[in-house]
Amino acid sequence: MLKKNSNICRLNLGSNQLKNDSGYYISSMLCTNTSLTHICISHNTLADKEALHLCEALKLNSTLQSLDVSHNQFTDSAGQAFAAMLMDNSSLTSLNLSWNMLGKIAAAALGQCFKVNSTLQSLDLSWNGLGDEGAALLGRPLRHNSNLRHLSLAVNHIGPFGAERLASSICGIKGKKIKKTASGLTTLVLDRNPLGRKGVMYLLKHLQQSDVFTELSIKEVVLSPDLIEMLRQMIKSRPICVFYEGQNEQERKKCSLYGGSVHLHRVLARGKIISAQFLKAIATAEKIKIEDLRNAVRNLKKCSNEIETERLISNLDPDRDNFILHKEVVPVVYKTPPVKNVSRRRISRVKF
Repeated sequence: MLKKNSNICRLNLGSNQLKNDSGYYISSMLCTNTSLTHICISHNTLADKEALHLCEALKLNSTLQSLDVSHNQFTDSAGQAFAAMLMDNSSLTSLNLSWNMLGKIAAAALGQCFKVNSTLQSLDLSWNGLGDEGAALLGRPLRHNSNLRHLSLAVNHIGPFGAERLASSICGIKGKKIKKTASGLTTLVLDRNPLGRKGVMYLLKHLQQSDVFTELSIKEVVLSPDLIEMLRQMIKSRPICVFYEGQNEQERKKCSLYGGSVHLHRVLARGKIISAQFLKAIATAEKIKIEDLRNAVRNLKKCSNEIETERLISNLDPDRDNFILHKEVVPVVYKTPPVKNVSRRRISRVKF
């Protein structure tokens, strides 16, 4: 049915105990389907054979944007297959490979695809076994990629060495020199990794030098009191959103709003719209509905994509009540350093 269907755009096959031949049938459908944009095949204990079938089909598919294959049994062979697919695929923007059995070989292969792929914006590799060496191999080519925005490496046994290599690659640092080419990464998740004091210090030192990086998550990482104080001072002095263990609710909310406002500036800058004017245009009451903001950002068309929009919404609504308090957000936006080269074009072309 789905081979000829032109209406269904999302397909969720998660937790269905799919059999070994299911990968072949799904891949044959993807070769001809032109409507599906999101597929979830998580929690199905799929093996490397199914991954190979999927990747061969995705080399030909030009419409799928999001693929979730988390909680399966993929090993390094599957990771290499996904890396080869990403070198040829030009439509996939989000790939979730979390909760599998990927190691440093898969990390090295995925890292190499960063040099070629220009569409992937979100990659989730959390709950795998990359280790320090895998993190270094994955991070090294990041300086050549300006499109990847979100990278999750939570629970991957990454220590100080891997953290230092990741941070230096994001900022385009090689040795003691800062290269002209730097990663476009804005969000890095390193929750529950044994970073240690040195690892956290490396991250803080290098990531502050990035012009685009806005959000770092190091939840459930043991931090000393002086390191926590250093994090608080960094958050005050620079528009970067850091989530860490021991952070109180007020700090977390303030940090999230500040990071979200920086993100909003960058999204609107591509549409040549002033952020403060944008907020005033949608603020008909004290509270802004999440759906109103989502629709307004989507109307910018090429200025934002679905992944970026949802991350922006998540930051600006830290209490998850589906409302953004106008009195809280606007002062933060005014304090945020404006993005350069933003003209004062009227925003009447954005439909709310």
